[in-house]
Amino acid sequence: MVRFSQFCLVGITGVGVDMGLLALLTGFDFLPLALCKAIACEAAILNNFWWNDHWTFRRAAQTSAASRWRRLLRFNTVALGGLGLNVLVFVTLVRVVGLNLFLANGLAMVVVPFFNYGLSRHWAWGGSARAAR
Repeated sequence: MVRFSQFCLVGITGVGVDMGLLALLTGFDFLPLALCKAIACEAAILNNFWWNDHWTFRRAAQTSAASRWRRLLRFNTVALGGLGLNVLVFVTLVRVVGLNLFLANGLAMVVVPFFNYGLSRHWAWGGSARAAR
């Protein structure tokens, strides 16, 4: 439960990155809304990986550059699955339901943490995350 709490706290920093960058990017009228959301979300994914690798799963994280890149690739793959769901929910809430941009973004970000945590713990950080409890 401690590790999941840490994962969620890291996710909150990602919300800040996502919301801030989304606010900045949507100010450029020539960028499509879905692209703005995707860029903001990927920046949050990179933020979250760094914090999870250095804090949440630090005992499970191997220190070699190759293993860190492998974890980043796996974490990003998991998170991109969440990104697809996130963007779908976000755009639907804005375009179909008519919600405010930031309320829709916040609601979309509630959809994916359990999915992301489960796969990240078991696949991105692998068996070492389970052993390092």
